[in-house]
Amino acid sequence: MLLGALATVRLFGTLPPFSAPVNALAIPFFSWLLVPLALAASALPFDSLRTAAAWLAEQTVALLLWLGERLPEYGFCRRAAAAVCAGARRRAAVAAAARLRACGRRLWRCW
Repeated sequence: MLLGALATVRLFGTLPPFSAPVNALAIPFFSWLLVPLALAASALPFDSLRTAAAWLAEQTVALLLWLGERLPEYGFCRRAAAAVCAGARRRAAVAAAARLRACGRRLWRCW
């Protein structure tokens, strides 16, 4: 988990500290309750089951959106994240230029 947090800070410049606990609760909820209920509702001819599954799904999405708006996300080293992206673009441009020099005029053979 620490390695993932460090990679997130390095690549995106932010650290959402509440994403791991929210995912730890949301993934089993979806896997063990919501998805089986939705599958049963689609297989069985009961409208009340389908309505319950749809209501539960709507409430879950509303809760996750509400949490996403209110839980903090800490920003770190935005300049470092921008530098990583700029460095990747620069390396790609250098590689493309080297490829063009090696190919000369026969571009269709290189690409």
